[in-house]
Amino acid sequence: MIISSKALSTLCNFVADECNSNVRYLFKLFLESADAASKGGESSIGLATIEEVIEREKQIIAKCSLNEIKKQAPRMCEVLRIISDL
Repeated sequence: MIISSKALSTLCNFVADECNSNVRYLFKLFLESADAASKGGESSIGLATIEEVIEREKQIIAKCSLNEIKKQAPRMCEVLRIISDL
């Protein structure tokens, strides 16, 4: 599977920002992107596919952060929930 240079650059920049350039994390996201592209019938990994994988990953990171807040400061979590309802 081939990846466009723009897509690869976007993926590398995300991993550099989120995970201190962890190669395992980069490879994991690359494989997820390749899987998503092949399921979509694409012959290469494009920017749109990378952006979808990055968006899913951001949601996972946010969910993990919220779970950590719930554990460490349950009252703060309640405040955030009320604010989000507004």
